[in-house]
Amino acid sequence: MVSKQFVKSSGYLERIENNSPIGHPLLYKESYVLDITKNTFDIVPISVRYNINSIVGLGLGAQISSNFYQKSNTEEERKVYYYIPGNQQEEEITSLYRKIDSENVYKKITLNNYGLFLDFTIGVSRIGPSAGLRYIQNFNKPTKQLHAYAIWKF
Repeated sequence: MVSKQFVKSSGYLERIENNSPIGHPLLYKESYVLDITKNTFDIVPISVRYNINSIVGLGLGAQISSNFYQKSNTEEERKVYYYIPGNQQEEEITSLYRKIDSENVYKKITLNNYGLFLDFTIGVSRIGPSAGLRYIQNFNKPTKQLHAYAIWKF
């Protein structure tokens, strides 16, 4: 199975540093945005299926997931202010401002994850269309996944 995944994450943090290098408490405001696009393929080296009847089937087996392309874009920004308790007007220290934009692309095959699965299939058991749900217990993170799929058996 080949799939494409999109992940977007963002965060914001404010912290006060009392022991700053300039001898005055500083307020740090930091934010980030992370976009990841991943192309993966999953291989099932072993699988055991049991057809309960001509429509419903159960299965279990092992699955290996590998990345063959990953692109990540990261935007980080840090603003620093003099911290004065009770003061609503913050004075930014522009010399400590930092903004970093980075892009990383990996185009090599890497083992991403491996685990055991259970699946439930509804549809024609021999030849034709079927749909199913597969619960995967991985040994790396993410440790749990639920996949929905549709197949056509020839």
